[in-house]
Amino acid sequence: MPSFIPYEAFGAVGDGRADDLPAIVKAHQEANRLHLPVKAQAGATYYLSPKGLTATVQTSVDWTGAHFIIDDVGCENPGAPIFHVASAMEPLSLAVSSMADGQTTLPNPHGCDLFVAVENANHRDYIRKGLNQDNGHTRTDVFVLDASGRLSSPLSFDFEQITRLAAHPIDNKPLTLTGGHFTTIANQAESKYNYHYRNIHITRSNVDASGITHRITGEGDHGAPYNGFIRLSDCARVHIHDCLFTAHRIYWTIGSANLPVPMGSYDIRLDRTAEIRISRCTQTTDIHDNRYWGLIATNFCRDLVFEDCHFSRFDATWA
Repeated sequence: MPSFIPYEAFGAVGDGRADDLPAIVKAHQEANRLHLPVKAQAGATYYLSPKGLTATVQTSVDWTGAHFIIDDVGCENPGAPIFHVASAMEPLSLAVSSMADGQTTLPNPHGCDLFVAVENANHRDYIRKGLNQDNGHTRTDVFVLDASGRLSSPLSFDFEQITRLAAHPIDNKPLTLTGGHFTTIANQAESKYNYHYRNIHITRSNVDASGITHRITGEGDHGAPYNGFIRLSDCARVHIHDCLFTAHRIYWTIGSANLPVPMGSYDIRLDRTAEIRISRCTQTTDIHDNRYWGLIATNFCRDLVFEDCHFSRFDATWA
């Protein structure tokens, strides 16, 4: 049995012109089946076409020395990530009907650490006024519940009723994403809220991502916004470090009040996460250049640590 899976074994060319996305998807499928890491070829340039394909990643990946061109012009499915870093473990159930502000314990019958997201869809928080007015968002809180039944941080809200509770086991073995130079050819879509997710989407806990570089080319006078080149959701204990990101151009659209508004577009996006650490990361774009939107947004997150980072604009809406 090989020690790792190369993209070339499934037909990847790496010349920057041939579409390597189908081969990359197949390589990760085989790596997941055999529980082997994936390794890109140093010096290769993999062209990832606008096809609506996603590579599910359940083993460690080494992209060191390789380049990836992500072509978003006319992409088939803007909502499909390029890579989805996912756990092989299924969510678990917790028998709980209500929780209280400040609560620090919760029975955990599963004997393992869990990432938990709790919601009450009958209560709305963070109702926005102004040009981008809305009706608010479902009451949400997240936390890590350890094997002994202790919450990582006290609960922030009262939940008189719970309409959804998701408990995801935290993988014991870390998964690593190492290196890689990624360049996105920006979409040329209409400037409206049609967020693009052609990215690395992490929903697995216990992940270490390092040495990743992301640049953007082809931005013009219009385009749809992005929701993170690296996006985390419903996970915990992820470390992103020694990475280089790029801010996106600001585009304008008509907001919910029927007046022009700038659209938020991000290179890092965190939704419903806990115990996330981002260290020694920076961006290619000047933080004082107001042609570009800020770099990072977080929603419904807790216990975030930033160390030695150089980012423009941190949107912490609903955090």
